[in-house]
Amino acid sequence: KNIVYTKPAKQHISSEEVQLNDVLCGRNTAERRSHPGNYRYRKILRQRVDSFSKATWNEKKVIASRVVDMVTKEHYTAGRFLESHTDMEETSWYPMKEKKVR
Repeated sequence: KNIVYTKPAKQHISSEEVQLNDVLCGRNTAERRSHPGNYRYRKILRQRVDSFSKATWNEKKVIASRVVDMVTKEHYTAGRFLESHTDMEETSWYPMKEKKVR
């Protein structure tokens, strides 16, 4: 029997399915700047800018991982990092791979 392995399709998320705690990645547009998840993400980053700028390379990786965890794993406020694809003026969103986010 021949077995064919295929990559799983990316999970498509319509604009209506984007949640308030999601972080919309990509070009810095008004939509992304004003999205509540992006605002929260920037606030988390601002709180860590001093420690990040003084950190070693390994410490920076730890800080970045903690920030990602704060966005994606907090119980009531868990969000996703999403990247967009626009096709025929319709925007679709896809969850970013964890490795790319970190």
